[in-house]
Amino acid sequence: MNRYLALISLLLFSLSITATSAKPEILYSAIYPHKTCILQGNGVTLHPATLNGRYSALITFRDAGITGVCIVKPTDEGLVGTIVNEFGIKAFDFTYDSRKQKVKLHNVIKMMNRWYIKKVVKADLKVLLTTEESGTYGRRTIDIKRNGSVKLTNEKYNISYSFTPLHE
Repeated sequence: MNRYLALISLLLFSLSITATSAKPEILYSAIYPHKTCILQGNGVTLHPATLNGRYSALITFRDAGITGVCIVKPTDEGLVGTIVNEFGIKAFDFTYDSRKQKVKLHNVIKMMNRWYIKKVVKADLKVLLTTEESGTYGRRTIDIKRNGSVKLTNEKYNISYSFTPLHE
């Protein structure tokens, strides 16, 4: 058991070294797949269908938290993604339909598989995926940084979502 713990710790350490900043247009394009031109102010024109995203994810609740990797891929309809913890256990999958602006959760872990938790997470992800700039939206605050990291805080339920791009 101690051998595996040391191996897992080494793996997590190596992942944390690679969790540095990336170009902001990569995260932006993964979050906003319905946009055809990204970061026009910087003279960058990217088509989101050609980009995939990997992010370090941290979701904190009042008494618990989930840390791991979020993998996002644009599709014709919108976006698909998954959040997996450090041990390879999937927290949940999500799909976002950009036409309907609707988020669906799939394969939710047992501790989060309650209708009221899923309802809040879906609403938070919808705000995260449809908001284009930092600010306060109802009881949710979004902070989008230049390095591509995004933090959403749901002040009503004290839930925080942080996504930081991972280098390839």
